[in-house]
Amino acid sequence: MEQLDRRFHPIREDLAAAYLTDQITALRYVDGEDYQVTKGTVALRRTPRDDAPLDTELLYGENVRVYETINDWSWLQNKTDNYVGYARSSGLNAVLHKPTHGVCAVATFLYPEPDMKAPPLDRIGMGARVTVTDNAGPFLRSVAGGWIYSKHLAPLGQNASDLAGIALQFLGAPYLWGGKTSLGLDCSGLVQIALDRCGVPAPRDTDIQARNIGISIGNGAIDIRNLILARGDLIFWPGHVGIYVDENIFVHANATEMAVTEASLEDIERGIKTTTGDVITDIRRL
Repeated sequence: MEQLDRRFHPIREDLAAAYLTDQITALRYVDGEDYQVTKGTVALRRTPRDDAPLDTELLYGENVRVYETINDWSWLQNKTDNYVGYARSSGLNAVLHKPTHGVCAVATFLYPEPDMKAPPLDRIGMGARVTVTDNAGPFLRSVAGGWIYSKHLAPLGQNASDLAGIALQFLGAPYLWGGKTSLGLDCSGLVQIALDRCGVPAPRDTDIQARNIGISIGNGAIDIRNLILARGDLIFWPGHVGIYVDENIFVHANATEMAVTEASLEDIERGIKTTTGDVITDIRRL
């Protein structure tokens, strides 16, 4: 039997999701309960400690399945991309609302009243989901509480079409391992958020993205000079990914400059090969 990836399956030696009963052995199995994220971002960590590695972030309005809660830590699975980890329970609520809109701006604020001068309640980023119930001038009200500037929201299903253009909106955002917002994000987080805005569900990590997004237009040792690249092509190295823009320009979140930057693809390719010895392993097209 193929070993299940613990990043995407709720598996521990002492506890596992009930739907995995026939696939793995654990001391006990639980069905879990559904919750919704009620903060702008909630860290999803490898272990239930605030100083544990950040694997990814949960976004406002996402639904999760909680399998265990102890001392304000919930062991859960994100229902958007199936990622498993530990999150602070205080950022979750058992009351579920069906989202009607998504944040289409890089970031926006949640206000206590429809007034841009009011001190914001929270900051929410692209990819967040909101249930709209009312409007007041240029603001829409979230059923969970708070008001959001209407032009920063788009009805679900009203997607962008320019993947590279969405990624370019994050230029200058700092690099953060595990991050998924303009306050900080990593290479696969940038790709996942940009794809989501274009209506394309995507896995969280580069190795899974390289196997599941679009179609490959060449894998193995790739010479980009022999390929005609298209805007929005995803270019992969081991552990790294970015998006082709045009005229040899490439955008990616990278630890070299600790930011989202754009540069010549050939320069990036040469720099990575010089630094790590890695070469492009795949290029995937939607």
